[in-house]
Amino acid sequence: MFKALKTCSAMLMIGFASVSMAQETTVYTSDSSVTAWDPILPSVAYSNWPVDACKVNPDVTLSDNWVNPHAAFSFGTNAHPWQPGAALSASWINAWSNLNSVGPSGQNWSRYTKEVSGNGDFVLNLLADNCSWIYLDGTLVGYQGPVSVPGEYPVSLDGTHTLDFLIFDGGGLAGGMFQLETNIDTTFVDTDGDGLTDAEEVLTQTDRLNADTDGDGYSDGEEVAAGTDPNDGNDFPVVNADTDGDGIFDSADACANTAAGAAVDQFGCSGVQNVGNACACEGSAPNMPWKNHGQYVNCVVKARNSQVNMGLLTDAEGAALVSSAAQSSCGKPAGKGKNK
Repeated sequence: MFKALKTCSAMLMIGFASVSMAQETTVYTSDSSVTAWDPILPSVAYSNWPVDACKVNPDVTLSDNWVNPHAAFSFGTNAHPWQPGAALSASWINAWSNLNSVGPSGQNWSRYTKEVSGNGDFVLNLLADNCSWIYLDGTLVGYQGPVSVPGEYPVSLDGTHTLDFLIFDGGGLAGGMFQLETNIDTTFVDTDGDGLTDAEEVLTQTDRLNADTDGDGYSDGEEVAAGTDPNDGNDFPVVNADTDGDGIFDSADACANTAAGAAVDQFGCSGVQNVGNACACEGSAPNMPWKNHGQYVNCVVKARNSQVNMGLLTDAEGAALVSSAAQSSCGKPAGKGKNK
């Protein structure tokens, strides 16, 4: 979930545009092109919202009942007292036409959506009154706690993504802003050398001063890459996994999903898989179709014989493969024979 952290020519800025001859910079900022949703109000106001509402995993998520998508209201680059100190070129946006808070004790949740595209490393900044989250394709990539300065995070793009900006407003003024920009020269520190930047360790809720937060022998970065929980000492990467149970570790297994109980070679391939790999219906090699059906069947016969001699196929299994090949359409002109 925590995919972390320069190109050249012109500068494209959404909401702003300029040109740079040295390096192409892509910038996405909050403005009226962002889609907003009607706010969600808590049934009862949080008594201690800085602790109970502003947390890495919020109570309200993208899966809640967001309704009435509409253009966000944009208030410019100097509408909120926190904007000048943030030094961002983004507009302050809100889901309704003013910056006054709504809901019990002025508390509410609001959501904003924008499509972004790019490839490579980007820098994400987000700031809202009072705390905010940003997701890419549903994965959390940025969090700003109850402070008046932007959160800054490394982000990688590899095509087109959906960016969602979620804000909790604790009362007073409402709204927020974000900026996603090509990373030209920003370096993100990894204090403990675990493969996660200090910023990313905010999202994983791990200790930026301890490379192995849960003490299970695997660094926090290794655990995130493997999909295990870096905060749970009983959940750690399985180095020598054998997913298909054929006796060959996945790291050395050339044939995944081998049928249960099948004999395999040193590469984890059964006789059936070896015949299929040697004699694909499409041809003897990429872009090299079979000359005729007989050539295909002959390939299957030879491969069958080899696998039977190696003990990876029984005579009955081999005969079934040859019979299936003979009845197939492999190597025949289109429209003739039965499909393999």
